[in-house]
Amino acid sequence: MWITTGEASRRTGYSKSHMRWLARERWVRVRRRGRFWIFDWEILRARRDGWITTREAKALTRYSEAHLRWLAREGLVRARKVGRYWLLNRQDLLEYSRAHGYGP
Repeated sequence: MWITTGEASRRTGYSKSHMRWLARERWVRVRRRGRFWIFDWEILRARRDGWITTREAKALTRYSEAHLRWLAREGLVRARKVGRYWLLNRQDLLEYSRAHGYGP
């Protein structure tokens, strides 16, 4: 379900300017409708519940996005696919990376 910036702000508790920053930096799945951003609510809800994108996971660990997708496909960390995006459980990823000497 796609929602507006205002609705995304109300549902997540983030400010509208933060939501626009997330959109510009492509940290979440968004689309442009004219001059407005619309957000994928499923991705936002997952972020709120501790799931992160491979891009966020790459910034958090030293793994490449390709390796993170491999970890997800192999079931080595809890992951789920939403559209074309892989979401990884942040806590599982941190535990996995610490166990393998790559933790922050």
